[in-house]
Amino acid sequence: MSIIKEKLLLLRAQEKRPSWMSFAFINSGFQPQCRWISNPMLIEFTKTGMYRITTLEKERMILSIISDELHESLKDNNQKKELSRLFPPGYLDKPEAEKDYQSMIHNELVTSHINALEILKGSLIKPEVKEQELMEIMRALNILRLSLGERINLFESFQEELAEADPNYDLWIIFQIIGQMLASVVDSLQQQI
Repeated sequence: MSIIKEKLLLLRAQEKRPSWMSFAFINSGFQPQCRWISNPMLIEFTKTGMYRITTLEKERMILSIISDELHESLKDNNQKKELSRLFPPGYLDKPEAEKDYQSMIHNELVTSHINALEILKGSLIKPEVKEQELMEIMRALNILRLSLGERINLFESFQEELAEADPNYDLWIIFQIIGQMLASVVDSLQQQI
């Protein structure tokens, strides 16, 4: 059992159904859209040109848990399948060129991903962040979402909703929450264009 699942079980034990699991789905054709009872990440542009981010303690805990686990996986580099979406191929039909490409960019991407995750964790405890930090938060949320999607095979066998009995249900809920957080960041940045 992964660290994420163990910690989520502890969170679930504290409450019968945590507030971050309350949601309703609106089918929008190809992919469902999640409408949360309360937005998991509120972002407000301030008069000083900064962004104020508001999240609940549970969301910060969840982001911290999965960021830490992904950080360790990136450092260990042992779970290649789970991380494959974070290291996209440069050459699909040239294995030798692909090997050279990956050896050239891999360490740089690992460093970039780790930095984004650290900025995410640090930014969530700050009262306000700059636009550049918000963009790094967006990158980190995308990194987390890609790795979670890979873990639960959402990209290959997409289902509208996983059953609560499914062993990946908690990860799927987190995937949805992070998707809404990502949408909040994108919306906030677009409003200032």
